[in-house]
Amino acid sequence: MAKKKRVNRESVTTIPQLAKVMRDSFQSHQDLILGEIGSTRREVGSLKTEMRSGFKQMTEKISNVSRNNVDVIHQEDFDKLKDRVVVLEEVSGLGRKKV
Repeated sequence: MAKKKRVNRESVTTIPQLAKVMRDSFQSHQDLILGEIGSTRREVGSLKTEMRSGFKQMTEKISNVSRNNVDVIHQEDFDKLKDRVVVLEEVSGLGRKKV
């Protein structure tokens, strides 16, 4: 944004000059506000990108925890099943014979 030259108030003597000063003032303020809005939009955009990335990482970690829980539960069930097979073999006499 190009800086506008400040106008000396005493040099504004006609209504068209005053209108031009007012127009220039409104235009410079509009440019400033639009620049701030653009800057804010970029900041919000980068925050959204960071949040999406963080959410994706959290989702992956939660999925991993869920998978690990399932693996632990299945391992416990498998261990119980192994113990039951050993007991059944011992009771039925079909277990491994110790040499």
